[in-house]
Amino acid sequence: MASYFENVKDKIDLSELVEKHLQEREIFKATGDEKVFLVSGKQQRPSRTRLVTVNVLAALKDTETGSTEGVLNINIQDHDTLWIEYIGEYIQLIMDESIVSNYRLTYNNEHLFKVADGLYFKNLKFNFSKI
Repeated sequence: MASYFENVKDKIDLSELVEKHLQEREIFKATGDEKVFLVSGKQQRPSRTRLVTVNVLAALKDTETGSTEGVLNINIQDHDTLWIEYIGEYIQLIMDESIVSNYRLTYNNEHLFKVADGLYFKNLKFNFSKI
């Protein structure tokens, strides 16, 4: 029997849920020079540095079983690669195998890019499934 999938990327609020989950952590409550800018989805980026963005890349729902699976991106951008690595490890540790609302997240992979002179970008990918 054929299985049919529906693209539900724009119908789920997982990026906002993950953003709120991260905001509960002490490290994301800092102010002043230590402030980390945390945004989700298509929100305007408030800074080019100390920036963490959360986005759903893809989400498909099996219309026969009702199960939903997809990929979530958490991006970290700054001029300090040591800070990027630190925040990346921290996020990976708290998000891998975590349950946010009714989604289980599993760490997949990461990549570090140089995006401009003195500006770096780390991409963390997590697979997710609705439970």
